Amino acid sequence: MITSDHEGELIQGVDRHVVPFTAKANHKKMQQLALALENCKKQKYFDSVISFNKIPGIDFYFAGNVCLSEKIKKEKSAWIKLLPRYNSTIYCGHFFWR
Repeated sequence: MITSDHEGELIQGVDRHVVPFTAKANHKKMQQLALALENCKKQKYFDSVISFNKIPGIDFYFAGNVCLSEKIKKEKSAWIKLLPRYNSTIYCGHFFWR
């Protein structure tokens, strides 16, 4: 398990790796999480990688939200596409929808 935080009991047989985020913005935190995953995958073998966040290097994405890029196209101003959060999200989403 790679996480930024964990509450409750640990599942027996599951290793936990806590990523200490130093970034303030969510899109930067996701970049740190992706880098931590990449480093962990170099050190260990995983049967599969499941994520609740769209980050490169995962096998399965558990989605519970709408597609941000489609929502922005329909509901937001064009200038929002210049923001780092949008660009980071679109970059990470690229790995899923190709």
